Amino acid sequence: MFNATTIKLGALGILFWQLTVHVSLKQVVANWHFDWGISGSYAFVESALVNTEFVTQLLILGMGVVVFLLGRDMVRKERQATQGLFVRI
Repeated sequence: MFNATTIKLGALGILFWQLTVHVSLKQVVANWHFDWGISGSYAFVESALVNTEFVTQLLILGMGVVVFLLGRDMVRKERQATQGLFVRI
């Protein structure tokens, strides 16, 4: 009934939902100074991640792991799909 991709997408959705419960994304965007450039944005994101609650850090880490696993599955399926196209003669 459920395949691995569906479960991973569901887990990503639940993690993102919990992130929005713990973090006010509206306030994050309000505090982010986009006119500081790339280095200023990097410093803001780094500071925000380091100084946030542990639960929020775990949620972000979990989302990163699930995104990595989804990407790995997509690359594997693409390789399997194209493997049959190139046959040695």
